[in-house]
Amino acid sequence: EYEARVVGEICAPGGPRVAPSGAALDEFARKCESLDAGAVGDQLRRKLSDTSDQAWQVRLKALHAVEALSNHGLDGIVGHVSQFSSELLFECQQMPQCRQKASKVLHMLGFIDQADEKPAARGGNN
Repeated sequence: EYEARVVGEICAPGGPRVAPSGAALDEFARKCESLDAGAVGDQLRRKLSDTSDQAWQVRLKALHAVEALSNHGLDGIVGHVSQFSSELLFECQQMPQCRQKASKVLHMLGFIDQADEKPAARGGNN
């Protein structure tokens, strides 16, 4: 199905950048405008629960995708993710590579009061 291909492209692991480019995210959001919100939401849920060797990359790209959809006002898809995948967003928050973006998305969706803007300090009290 087309929705799976569109989400698969934006969330594909590997490549020179961990985060999709702004242009790629804009194009992704534009494509999603005409797609079935539930189908796209289901595909994003699959990516947010990825357990492959590159799971953190796939999940991080899915978080970027959800953020882009929210920024483009695609509330149907974002609402689906919010309703059916919130526990996965919190799971992503536990992955060091995904924590910052997961916190931002959780904040955008109203699940947490404040986004964790800076990476956690390493070591003692500094």
